[in-house]
Amino acid sequence: MLEETGKKDLIKKLRKYFKDEDIFEYYNINSQIERALDRKVYLDSGAYIIIEKTEALISIDVNTGQNIGNKTSQELIFQTNLKATKEIARQIKLRNLAGIIIVDFIDMKKISDRKRVLEELKKYLSEDKAEINSVEYTNLGLIQFTRKRQGKELAFYYKEKCQYCEGTGYFLSKEESEKLGRFILRANGTMNPQIVGKDAQTLAKLSGLNIPSNVKLLLSEQSTVSKSNPYSREKLTTILAFYVEDNPEKACEKAIELLENEGKGHTLIIHSENKDIIREFALKKPVSRMLVNVGGSLGGVGATTDLAPAFTLGCGAVGGSSTSDNITPMNLINIRRVAVGVRELSDLKKDTNTSSNLDVTNSEVEDMIRRIIAEYRK
Repeated sequence: MLEETGKKDLIKKLRKYFKDEDIFEYYNINSQIERALDRKVYLDSGAYIIIEKTEALISIDVNTGQNIGNKTSQELIFQTNLKATKEIARQIKLRNLAGIIIVDFIDMKKISDRKRVLEELKKYLSEDKAEINSVEYTNLGLIQFTRKRQGKELAFYYKEKCQYCEGTGYFLSKEESEKLGRFILRANGTMNPQIVGKDAQTLAKLSGLNIPSNVKLLLSEQSTVSKSNPYSREKLTTILAFYVEDNPEKACEKAIELLENEGKGHTLIIHSENKDIIREFALKKPVSRMLVNVGGSLGGVGATTDLAPAFTLGCGAVGGSSTSDNITPMNLINIRRVAVGVRELSDLKKDTNTSSNLDVTNSEVEDMIRRIIAEYRK
């Protein structure tokens, strides 16, 4: 193939890879790709840029972050903007971004500083082979330009929209998870009631996070389970913890650990086509309901399942409740039962003596149980 494309000189550089480990993992390529797709890109100074893609345009925002240094405020802003120009041009080229691009640099008071930053950005953009036009300031002080589309964006090859959330889920970075975690878990160890029932955009504003405008669900990758980890507790809001395990057995153990931590006796949802795994989960989990390949909010209350329609879900003895049922009007009706004697104590003793020397098989026990249940239901 290299010969056909006129790149014979590259053949000498080829080396066969013999290691068992995935080549992308060995050379740390996967992590580099992840960084290239992250919306937040850090600069060496501690400042960072945020790249957002919408239907109409691409916005790039520059922030000082923790870059405080020893410079005056305006000098710090100018140096941050200046250093950001090179990384912005690099990211645009690396991600193969195209269309209308707007850059929001930190506001600069000096006209000379604004001109210098614009010149620097133009210089680095000129090294791009793609056609770039109209790199100028707008009336709002933003720099706007267009880049001609050449092939697919980098995200096209490595990202796929989730079939459930249609790309409206947002994975928090470690720093964002910590920041949100400090807001949702109060100092006294209780969950912050302000988060209950709130949408993702409201939660982001309350906790000081900057997230894309289309985000409806916040996800945080976690590895630990404890009362001090708010993501492993009941949240009643648009936040989900995300755990990864090596195999179904470890996933089963993690699910039990999460339930034991908070939510014991309630509801578990599993998405799987493997009947053996589904059976094992059903047998081992301390829950009163296990939903298979269906959403939990509507499935648990019976809207999308054949469970009894109810908004009060019993957690059984394991969860400290008196019942494991979906509580319906039938559970709230007072029933008076009138019973008459059908056998004497001597009859019971006689039955016991007669059967004490008999070997009873499991199938016979099951048959007796069925008959007792059938008799009880009459």
